Formats: sequence, C-alpha cells, structure tokens
Amino acid sequence: MPFITSNFNHIKNHSKSSVLIFKVLLILIVVLIANSVRSQSTFIPAIKSLERSISLEFDNDTYYYTDYYYTYGLQIKFYHPVFNKFPWNKYLPNVPDNNLTISGLALSQKLYTPKNIRDSLVQFNDRPFAATLEINYLFENHDTLTELIIKNNIRIGVMGPAAGGGAMQKEIHDWINSPYPQGWKYQISNDVILNYDLLLSYPIYFNDFLKISALGLLRVGTCNDDLSAGMEIIISRRYQHLAQKPRFWVSLNSNLRYVFYDATMQGGLFSTNEYALKYDMLSHAVIGVSAEFGMEYSGFNLSYKHNYLTKEFNYGNSHNYGCFILAIAF
Repeated sequence: MPFITSNFNHIKNHSKSSVLIFKVLLILIVVLIANSVRSQSTFIPAIKSLERSISLEFDNDTYYYTDYYYTYGLQIKFYHPVFNKFPWNKYLPNVPDNNLTISGLALSQKLYTPKNIRDSLVQFNDRPFAATLEINYLFENHDTLTELIIKNNIRIGVMGPAAGGGAMQKEIHDWINSPYPQGWKYQISNDVILNYDLLLSYPIYFNDFLKISALGLLRVGTCNDDLSAGMEIIISRRYQHLAQKPRFWVSLNSNLRYVFYDATMQGGLFSTNEYALKYDMLSHAVIGVSAEFGMEYSGFNLSYKHNYLTKEFNYGNSHNYGCFILAIAF
C-alpha cells in the first residue's frame, strides 16, 4: 500500500524476510477464503444473534498491577439492522451463502505509555506516550451452516493530543488515588487515523460443545499495517433456546502478528515526531495469547478476557492486560 508522505521512511526498506512472511500470510488468507466458498455442513449453530445490542468493553493492565504500554482502552459498540442497509456494504467482503449480518458503530479510545509514567524526562528507546480516538463501522457476516465468519472494520479517528489521552489518564489516576503521569507532553503528535481491518474466522472442526477455527487478520491504513494468523478454540454448550437456559463459554486464542507499521510507536504518517521509535526498533513478529470466560442469559452477556503479548519493540517486555465485556441484546 503506497503512502506518499514526508514520513515515508517509517515503512520503507522492508527486509526480504518481511516480504516473504507477508506473502505467506496473504496466501494463507486467500486459500482460506477460497476454501470457505466450497465448505458444506448441515450443522445449524444454536447461537443468540446480537443483531440488536449494545456493549461496553473496558481494557486495563492495572488488573495485573502494571501501568504501562497498552494501559487503557474503552469501546462502546452499538449493533442494529438499520446499518445493514448502508449502500457500501455490498463492496465489503462477505460470506456468499446463509448469511447472518451484524453491523453497527463503535466508539473507542486507547492509551499507551512508556514503562515509567512518573518520569518527567523523555524516555528514549521506550514506547512513547500515545492516544487514539476512533469511530468504527463494523460489518460482520456469519455463515449459519459452515460457521465461517468475516468481519470488516472501517476505522476513522485521530491520534495525539486531540484524542484526549493525557486528560483521561490523569482523571483515572485521580479516581484511584494514584500519582499523575508526567510525560504526556512528549506524546505522539496529532495525526489522522484511517484504517481498514479484515478478520476471517474459518472453522476447522465444530460440534455441539467445541469449535476450532483458523484466524487471519489484515490491517491496512495510517495507524496499523500488519498481518496475523492464528487459531481459536471455543468450548461451550449450545442450546437451541438460550433465553431459557444460561450459556457459559471458554475461548482460547493464539496468533502470530507481523508488524510493518504501528503509528502509536512510530508516529503518524503526516506529522513529525521527535520521540517516536524507528522501524528497526520494532519487534516485528509479535505473539498474542488470550483466554476468555463468559456467560450469557436472556440477552445479557458478561465476560472477562486475559490478554498476553510478547514484546513489541527491542527494549520492551512482554505485557498482560485484561478486558471486561458487558453486552445487552434488545
């Protein structure tokens, strides 16, 4: 994806190995999509549709007594069938048959900091202070026979001081009576976010209790350029009438992400950033592992997800953060 900007040096000069990994992952996604069209299954999953729902997702690493790297995230999602009528939906990837569509909007804010937020000096070779504020258009397709899922996410927003990260973190620290962070004046500069994310979940095996899927994720834009491949295992008893019985589930997810560009570490494409990390300082291959435990009853969903990431830059460390998710169908 060509970007003609003054900061083109952020993403140029990829090594031959990175190009090879990109091609391998891209071929994997294409093969999975091609195979999905031919998939045939008579299984009809007993799931409760969230076509009309609102959800709140709250990420934080203080659950594990840390306060650095990806340290805070808040996302509010609203799904409704009215969004299925948007004209641009027909141009987005979707499943060919037996289509259950879920679409909506999301508002999200994310905060990133270096390891020592109490230091008033610049922390070179560490993750810079950064914040993003986005509105996302979500368009999901679920094949009710094959369990194939395709998710489109169009992200529009801002990063930098305009995202309000410094003020939000200071407010949170005031609530919990914690020392104020000192380095937000060195944060990533204001810039625009325009990103397209495409997720494919291809079922390998499923029955009434277990589902195993291969995952592929492509992100392209001014904030994130990366490719991921992984696996997901979901253990859950499926009921035909979920409104009458509670449903509990456990999901395990692992993935390998190859990072070409990350504006929250390298700075935006259209701005100058004195304290950002350079391309060769990134850990381009990042492993992510997550485990989620949840329950659903009568349209009410509550879950907790633990997330683990290997280091994202050369002098960094691995990181853990948690996510509480509350969703209500109406």
